[in-house]
Amino acid sequence: MSSIGTGYNLSVTTFSPDGRVFQIEYAAKAVDNSGTVIGIKCKDGIVMAVAGLAADGRQIVARAKSEATSYERSPFIQ
Repeated sequence: MSSIGTGYNLSVTTFSPDGRVFQIEYAAKAVDNSGTVIGIKCKDGIVMAVAGLAADGRQIVARAKSEATSYERSPFIQ
């Protein structure tokens, strides 16, 4: 049975007649098609390696920089 045009693939809470949730299957396919990211924590900083789309790598680096900046400025760090 094809899911195209049946309306069962629009919502996470809607099951198809054969008991499948297509949004979960779509998410699994997206993970399978994604690139690889490796992060290593050192005492002086971090090292990151990204394989796959360059735009994805730039987005991950931008997010890591933002997280590091907010962590550095946190008043709860001792």
